[in-house]
Amino acid sequence: MTATLEIYESNESANNDLCRKPKTDAPKKILSPNKLQWLFNRPGSRPRVDAAVEKLPPHIKEAVQLSYGRHFTYPRISEKLGISKGTVGRYLRQARVILYD
Repeated sequence: MTATLEIYESNESANNDLCRKPKTDAPKKILSPNKLQWLFNRPGSRPRVDAAVEKLPPHIKEAVQLSYGRHFTYPRISEKLGISKGTVGRYLRQARVILYD
């Protein structure tokens, strides 16, 4: 019985190690959706925003242009690009991380 208990305990600690989230140095800085929308709509900043968006990967750039430039909803972007709504959200979040700099 003792051997079985020791095996269980060692498996328990191994499972706990697998469930831990990796430690990161610092959280990623990200633009809020409202701030990015404000930048898109602000007349003086539009050329800089367009230049920054042009540098994004094509799939992310298209999602950003549809969302912030043409005010498409996630379902509408999803339908237009042939991707899931979750992927739309991921692309837009990636864009906000990249554009923060």
